[in-house]
Amino acid sequence: MDWLGPSRGCCAVIARWVWLACLVLAACGGRSPEDQSFREPEARPAELGTVPAAPFDRLILRAVGGMPDANGNHADEEFVVDAALGYMQWRDRGGRGHRFLTGEEFSAILTAYSAITVGANRLCGVDAPLVTLEVQAQGRSILYVDEFYSCRPREDGGVYVFNMDGLYVLLLELTS
Repeated sequence: MDWLGPSRGCCAVIARWVWLACLVLAACGGRSPEDQSFREPEARPAELGTVPAAPFDRLILRAVGGMPDANGNHADEEFVVDAALGYMQWRDRGGRGHRFLTGEEFSAILTAYSAITVGANRLCGVDAPLVTLEVQAQGRSILYVDEFYSCRPREDGGVYVFNMDGLYVLLLELTS
């Protein structure tokens, strides 16, 4: 007997695999774990207090590519900050995570966000990850792109900005 159960021919093996696949899909809500989107909590716990008002509803910072690390991996990270709940979610090569932010942490995010300014140096970088920031507010969305790649034309309507590194580094720190 093997791990598939007693051998009863090809049809039994296929049926067992289909059954196992159904179990996996049911556990993932019908999607593979890689396809699952971030999930928002329903409410902020009262013991955490409130967070300061923000000029955005949601921030989505993504970093992809760049020079590989010591293991040969390129950046592949995503951070989502929900202003109404003071809630942060992230995805990186190490997995996924989420948590509520303290008022102090959220204030630090606001400070780093406020330091971002529109502009481009006409740099032409190749070794840093491409960092983008999608800002959602009042039903609208704007895409900002780190000016490190500003020599490249944008077809997605992204606006080049300075000082996005501060927000990126802060979000990385908040995940550890």
